[in-house]
Amino acid sequence: MLTEAQKRAKRAYDKKTRQYVFRFRKVADADVISRLSEVPSKTEYVRGLVREDIAKAPDADWPSESH
Repeated sequence: MLTEAQKRAKRAYDKKTRQYVFRFRKVADADVISRLSEVPSKTEYVRGLVREDIAKAPDADWPSESH
């Protein structure tokens, strides 16, 4: 169980972050699953891929996802 201080710290952290969840199909996405299994930090790996993509086309007009 978390202490009150830990709960406050978690809430503060959660306000500063955004979480994304991805699902992959075991057969169709086996290559992706294999690659992600090899990297020590999935977050850093994905972050690096996105930043490489941004560097290639910094002004790309991507369709935004509506929520």
